[in-house]
Amino acid sequence: MRRFWFGSPLIASAGYNAQCELLEVEFVQNGKILQYANVPEEIWYRFRQERCPEAFFHKYIKGAYREKLMARKQSKVTEEDKKVDNLR
Repeated sequence: MRRFWFGSPLIASAGYNAQCELLEVEFVQNGKILQYANVPEEIWYRFRQERCPEAFFHKYIKGAYREKLMARKQSKVTEEDKKVDNLR
């Protein structure tokens, strides 16, 4: 799953699988990754375009979709990795 890097204080990155309608959100503070099921593609696009992704996450995603805790992210991602991934 390709990641979109937010660079916000709360949300580090997110990824979306359109075929499965799965959204993954990675958090800055603890590296926790939460997966949300049955998320429409429109929500993903709106989430990516938000100026304040934290507010959108709390208003439209958290509590609205089934949540599953995934493994914590182990490796550090460099700033260059983030730039390359966002260009794709």
